[in-house]
Amino acid sequence: MSKMVDAMPLDALIGIETLLTEEERMIRDSVRRFVRERFLPRAAKLYEDEEFPKDLIPEMAEMGLLGANLEGYGCAGMGSVAYCLALAELEYGDSGMRSFASVQGSLCMYRSTASARRSRSRSTCRAWPRASSSGASASPSPTRAATRAR
Repeated sequence: MSKMVDAMPLDALIGIETLLTEEERMIRDSVRRFVRERFLPRAAKLYEDEEFPKDLIPEMAEMGLLGANLEGYGCAGMGSVAYCLALAELEYGDSGMRSFASVQGSLCMYRSTASARRSRSRSTCRAWPRASSSGASASPSPTRAATRAR
């Protein structure tokens, strides 16, 4: 198998480095390092086996990547630029990892944190950023959804 060659980073191509804050650069660089060290060495095997790297979910949670743009309930509260940079770095490695992080935050956690202010679901909201609970259980299964649509 041939060795993967690093491509020019997107931020170098579009020249945004001087526009970023130190915090935004730190977030981008830490997610970039995570993707390159923890995911890319086994990306080809995961792809061939059609597997998602579930073992990386707790690390993504520890880094604050689940619900990263949300505030409260243990979420990181990243600004929009930092959040987009983090997602871009995840996407560099695998669109599935980026999708997991953004869907967990936007479709699962956002709705719950918004409604938790009015309900008893606060404990569930606190579990999701730590990956001790997943939003997948909050979504109907395709079978149930298809049945309701009939």
